[in-house]
Amino acid sequence: VHLHPQLNILDVKQDMLKAITELQPFEISRYLPVSGVQSLVDSAVASCLLPLFDSPQSMPSLVERWQRLRPVDPVTLESISDQKAFDTVKEALMGLENYGYVLVEG
Repeated sequence: VHLHPQLNILDVKQDMLKAITELQPFEISRYLPVSGVQSLVDSAVASCLLPLFDSPQSMPSLVERWQRLRPVDPVTLESISDQKAFDTVKEALMGLENYGYVLVEG
């Protein structure tokens, strides 16, 4: 998984870090307007994507990061299964990929 090259700049990373720290959604479409629609990324998903600023990441590494960020279900407080974590990250990436914010290989 790669971050779109136009997003992989210091200003974007700093604004994303601010959104994460303040638990606010990150307006990714501000930096790469592709659909004419505002696109927001939840602060937890943004936190999961942070390693993409340093290098491409494998799906398993992003899933592992998600499990560290969200180890339990917020409603039941039960541990998140590997499959549930995978599905959550996959769904988030598919939405971001549809607008070209991330590039997913193979």
